Amino acid sequence: LLILTIGRISFAKYASEIKQDTFDIEFIAGNIKLSLTETDNEFVIVPGKTITKDTKVTVEAMSEDCFVFVKINKSNEFNDFMEYEVASEWKELAENTDIYYCESPRTLVDKEIYLFKDNQIVVKETVTKGAYEELNESITLNFTAYAVQKTLEIDNATDAWNFINSSDNLS
Repeated sequence: LLILTIGRISFAKYASEIKQDTFDIEFIAGNIKLSLTETDNEFVIVPGKTITKDTKVTVEAMSEDCFVFVKINKSNEFNDFMEYEVASEWKELAENTDIYYCESPRTLVDKEIYLFKDNQIVVKETVTKGAYEELNESITLNFTAYAVQKTLEIDNATDAWNFINSSDNLS
């Protein structure tokens, strides 16, 4: 995904997508430039331990007014082992969706938006070694970041998310 099909987007609507497994790759669409990064750390599961998790979306300089979204995908057992709070800059798009958004005005400098409150996740006190060893999969958190330029037609987060999910808008 590098750019949208301009012929189908006659109202200068733009969207871009970045996946966690390609942190260093930036996708540009229209006048919005995003990056999704975090410090590469090895995480150790210790009951009650706080783990530094500095995942952030950067809306880069000269990007237009936009809605920025982050979709969090958790492994099935994640909530049994860990918990987190999303930073206050983010609003939940709809209850229990793990999709969060914020608005970013046109910016002349890079704007960093951290995902987690205090840049941390916490291993629950109730985690036991036995429960961890019984897992059939790894405990994972994956992120996808999106941005949609604000326009006269896209002036709220719900419309922006619907635009992202329209199969004609992301290639």
